[in-house]
Amino acid sequence: MDVRTSNIIYKYIIQLECTEQNKVYIKFLAKQLEFKYKVSMIFYHLLYTDSTWDWKKDVIFLRQIIKNTGIHEIVFDDHILEFVCRTIKDSNIGHRISSELIRWISKQINLNQLNEEILNRCLSESYMSFQKLLKFIYIFSENHYYPISFYEFDFNNVKAPYGRDWKIEFLEEMVQHPNLLNEKFFAEHLLIYCDKVSYSKDQFSIQDDFRVFLINPFFKLSEEQFSDLCNSNTFLRDGIINFLILQLSESEYGYFNKENLSRYFCSQVKRVINNENKSIKDYVSSLVKQANECKYTVVSVFKENEITTRLQSLL
Repeated sequence: MDVRTSNIIYKYIIQLECTEQNKVYIKFLAKQLEFKYKVSMIFYHLLYTDSTWDWKKDVIFLRQIIKNTGIHEIVFDDHILEFVCRTIKDSNIGHRISSELIRWISKQINLNQLNEEILNRCLSESYMSFQKLLKFIYIFSENHYYPISFYEFDFNNVKAPYGRDWKIEFLEEMVQHPNLLNEKFFAEHLLIYCDKVSYSKDQFSIQDDFRVFLINPFFKLSEEQFSDLCNSNTFLRDGIINFLILQLSESEYGYFNKENLSRYFCSQVKRVINNENKSIKDYVSSLVKQANECKYTVVSVFKENEITTRLQSLL
């Protein structure tokens, strides 16, 4: 295919809306393009500067575009990078995405050992994040079956701008793409990552998404911690309350039977459920549906019934 036609197709497909029908068109049209156009398309979508850009969320589809290529080229070949940098520079995001950033990302594709320098770079860039770097690695690397190691440095030495908690922000980003948690690369990486994550007391007062706690298999709220929250009359956000509702069938949370803790917990639960204007059964079902989008947190029908019964009994 000649260059003019290839450029027309490329410019056409990067502007298509993210719909199932358009995915069919893109799969067909992308097969007609050289590898460098596909790489450029992926960089364009993942680095797009509008946070509402839906293509950046569909990482599994973007990976299919690359993996369906029979040509043995790699993203960090000089001629590929030169084309990608030039194409992005000439696009509507070229004034915000530098060629230097594109080249830096390409150097991390086969990363197997994370360090503070790499994380700090991800956090300092306006249109990058640690999660986005993982997406690039997942799409382009042939070694994506092996989780990235980060045992040799202290997470606390990595600082996000403006005092943000980058560790929690990473979990918040991950739960916005629960389908990725069913992919071995992300699931194993998350498991290693969560072993290093702890939640401050403030998180219980500001976090609205219960999945930020749920996807961490190492997180348990002890009786001592909950009693401290109760005694200090801490206002709890929906996130931790919904997490605790889903733990009601677990023996570790039997402390809710204690009168003073039960009273505090129930008052918080009533507020949350009343705000949603749902029955207890419907509310628990909606939580279970969201939880079951995350592979390692599946709640069975039997457990759902147990949780509902226990909650009805407490309230």
